Amino acid sequence: MPHADLLEAALTEARRSRDAGGMPIGAAIADASGAVVIGAHNRMLFPSGDIASHAELNAIRDLGVADLSGHTMLTTMPPCWMCAGAARHFRLGTLLVVRQPFDSGGAAWLDGDALAPVRIERVESTEAVELFEQWRAEHPDQWPNPRLDRW
Repeated sequence: MPHADLLEAALTEARRSRDAGGMPIGAAIADASGAVVIGAHNRMLFPSGDIASHAELNAIRDLGVADLSGHTMLTTMPPCWMCAGAARHFRLGTLLVVRQPFDSGGAAWLDGDALAPVRIERVESTEAVELFEQWRAEHPDQWPNPRLDRW
């Protein structure tokens, strides 16, 4: 797989979130050379109570680069509208999205927007799907999004 390092970094972050009691969602960003430069995980269920602490936003925030042209982000969950908007706002070059049974609509929105600078690619990861499905089965009240099979 051409993005194996990026996928492994994002999965490491998803596991880190799960192990700390959060949603197992991770993201990682590589620079234009393909080197992984940052990884982050979802912290919205952590004691801080920051419901906007999504993996993608945390990775962008922690990297601190305002122009992500040429960068690639891999996320273990299709992004929500907020995270997709951040990817577009900071001009992310490529967004690799693990195809999950759930999608908040952000990836489909970016994928269908001819004006968005973000290129979208689907990535398969059985581990990412299993991590999230196991968590969802254990916490059905904390995942309100409907199942969407179109993306």
